[in-house]
Amino acid sequence: MFDFSFWELAIVLMVALVVVGPDKLPVLAAKLGRWVGKVKQMLTAVRSDIEQELKSAELKEMLEQQQNEISQLRNILKDAQQSTHNEIRDIAGEQSAMSKAVDTAVTQVQAPQPNEASISSAESSAESTNSIHSSPTEEKS
Repeated sequence: MFDFSFWELAIVLMVALVVVGPDKLPVLAAKLGRWVGKVKQMLTAVRSDIEQELKSAELKEMLEQQQNEISQLRNILKDAQQSTHNEIRDIAGEQSAMSKAVDTAVTQVQAPQPNEASISSAESSAESTNSIHSSPTEEKS
């Protein structure tokens, strides 16, 4: 702060000794020491207050930054949640369509299919009907 060399300080002490006198110089030095101590204490307090304010400003800035990041994360989470709900809805629609297709296929499989016994009985009844209708013509020929 103040840059005094040894000789400058010695000259100031000699002038103070001459002006104040040897009787009052120790009392003046004690008072000067107290004042210097108080000034140092005040400077330290001011310095710590300034540092605290700077830290407070840094903390506020960090807090704002973290709140912005939290907001961004919330938006990302909402987007992911929305896309997940859309995917679930799509899958449910596909599952419903597949279920309907399976039900239709099961119904078709379970429907009575003409089997060989019913086909042969149908053929035999058709033949007997044909023979009844064709019998008189065959006998005349």
